[in-house]
Amino acid sequence: MSNSYLTEQGEVVRAALLDSIVEISLRESGSLKALAQITIPGVLEINGIRISDSEHDDLWVQFPSFKTGFKYSNAVYFLDEDLTKEMKQKIKEKYFQIYEGHTAEF
Repeated sequence: MSNSYLTEQGEVVRAALLDSIVEISLRESGSLKALAQITIPGVLEINGIRISDSEHDDLWVQFPSFKTGFKYSNAVYFLDEDLTKEMKQKIKEKYFQIYEGHTAEF
């Protein structure tokens, strides 16, 4: 879905998400590298975002999901594909910033 379909309220939420705070907790357990949290202060928190190794990309960012029968369903789903990509990129950039700072301490 392109941004031209967003309502005025949708544009406000999109801007808030792009300006949100991303926190990273390093985990290093198997393919899991870290967990992330997105916060729009005083409005919204999205917890349980997984950052894992990927065979096809530098990292795989998965938004929270839950098991329904034999499959998993997304608990968080952005209708705008561009916003999804931008949020995943923001999470990856924060991960690399934290990871590089963490490894520099040793």
